Amino acid sequence: MTTNRAAHWVMFLFTVAVAPTAYASDELVRADALHETNVAIKRLVERVSPSVVQIVAIAPRGLEDAVANRISPAPHSIGSGVIVDPGGYIVTNEHVVAGADEVDVIIPGEASDGPAGLGAAPPRMLKARLVGVAVELDLALLSVDATGLPALPWADYDSLRQGELVFAFGSPDGLRDSVTMGIVSAVARQADPDSPLVYIQTDAAINPGNSGGPLVDLKGRVVGVNISRAGRVETWAIPAEVVQPLLADLQSGRYAPKLRE
Repeated sequence: MTTNRAAHWVMFLFTVAVAPTAYASDELVRADALHETNVAIKRLVERVSPSVVQIVAIAPRGLEDAVANRISPAPHSIGSGVIVDPGGYIVTNEHVVAGADEVDVIIPGEASDGPAGLGAAPPRMLKARLVGVAVELDLALLSVDATGLPALPWADYDSLRQGELVFAFGSPDGLRDSVTMGIVSAVARQADPDSPLVYIQTDAAINPGNSGGPLVDLKGRVVGVNISRAGRVETWAIPAEVVQPLLADLQSGRYAPKLRE
């Protein structure tokens, strides 16, 4: 066997022996990265979920009117909210509680270390008081008689960038404690050319029932309040920069808690 041919076979055998090992190593690295990502998302959900509430707004039509008009009574609407103060303050969308005779808030129970739903403390249902609304912004502030609630921190909206991962929490179609993931499609999207209001646009699924729930970043901070309306295809969130400064005004009653007729 000539020297060149011998060298060729040596290189061939080296490639056959090493290549699968290198390939397997790359696969392990990728698997580890996916596992770490999965663990990080799981921890994020565990941290955020206790601060996300379900809101049941009871607004029945008069039974006599319903019978006279041959329509079914509309007993309630269901939406979401986010705890923003340990003293019992909760932010949601105004349209979730519009016209409600009373509002109930379902606060999640403490989670367990086992499979979802097993060993967890039962949720609590509390009566909520409407503190104030900003109809033009579709925001409402509720309060419940409870303290020590797990409030979420606010994100720095100025640091939010297009393409960042975000997570939408809430109760889509009444299914409590749900989360979807997406990216920020636009940081400041003007939905109505005749209105100066801007929204965060995201491709995270936001459906009826998600309204009022938080849109959070990778650190579990609130970047916006989800908004979803019937007939809308787009998914929007009211920026934290709009919501956070209003809280003091809503708490002080500068925005009167008078809902749309």
